[in-house]
Amino acid sequence: MYKPKRLKLSLRMKLFLDSALQNDSFWDLCCDHGYVGLGALVLNNHEKSFTSVYFVDQVSHIMKSLQLRIDHLYNKPNIPYALYCLPAEDLDVDLTGTVLIAGVGGFTIKKILSNLLSKNKLKAKRLLLSPHTDVKILEEYIAFDEYQKCYFLKDKLSVVVGKKEKPFYILDQKNIKEIS
Repeated sequence: MYKPKRLKLSLRMKLFLDSALQNDSFWDLCCDHGYVGLGALVLNNHEKSFTSVYFVDQVSHIMKSLQLRIDHLYNKPNIPYALYCLPAEDLDVDLTGTVLIAGVGGFTIKKILSNLLSKNKLKAKRLLLSPHTDVKILEEYIAFDEYQKCYFLKDKLSVVVGKKEKPFYILDQKNIKEIS
């Protein structure tokens, strides 16, 4: 039996994984060089269970490095995964399960969500959003009537990163009655 090699995750990254829905897909968009998605692969069947993991970033050297890390951490991943090297707003596949967007500003998060919603590709049951700038832009967007037809704010947390506090929003799909 293959034992996954050790992967160190920050408390913030662990919080992201802890907030994700189990037994569904996990999307890691634009965040921390794929470390959270790697955590989803490595921890699968140990602490959390995901059906698939998807990594999205537009920087090709980040994606190449990520593939090397996946190859190093695994002989053969026990769940499907895929890497997409393109801007997240340009995805043309259905995003389901949990979608994490962190490591970018609120304006970029808004652009990604807006484009995916307009193409009817954002079908995630849960969104995990943690902007590092432009917080007000994101807050205004998720309070917007059109957006609230699809998702509601389940929780807003504050995460300390270094000496700064960063917001962390957990949003659930409107038609989901109770998600733990």
